[in-house]
Amino acid sequence: MRLAALVLGLASLGLWLGWLARGRASGRTKRIAFRAMLLAAIALLAWMGPDLLAHRQIAYEVAVLLCGSIFLAYLYVVRFCPVCGRMERNLTPATCKRCGAVLPRHGMTAEPRRTGEERRRPGRFLGRTNGNGKV
Repeated sequence: MRLAALVLGLASLGLWLGWLARGRASGRTKRIAFRAMLLAAIALLAWMGPDLLAHRQIAYEVAVLLCGSIFLAYLYVVRFCPVCGRMERNLTPATCKRCGAVLPRHGMTAEPRRTGEERRRPGRFLGRTNGNGKV
């Protein structure tokens, strides 16, 4: 019974990750779904972890620490295209390979990358000069 539940859970997780990576939905919807999945994974680890590693407290603590930091890193690295919803796990590309839309700077924001054409603030520190009188 446990093996069947495990296989069913892994299959559904594979389908879910496949939809996140290749499916077509808005980037906002996928970003929210991805964050919910990572938070659910952290909650599941915190809930089931002591039972899985009952005799090894230090192993449980190390697993929670490593998994939590990896999940948080994925929140930063994984970006979704705002137009077609394609998942991008690399911070280098500035545009979506599927539709050509500008991707966000990182996964924690929906703000697009800078193109170099927009105006900058007048000075380095909120409009102050840099010491030699020039802005």
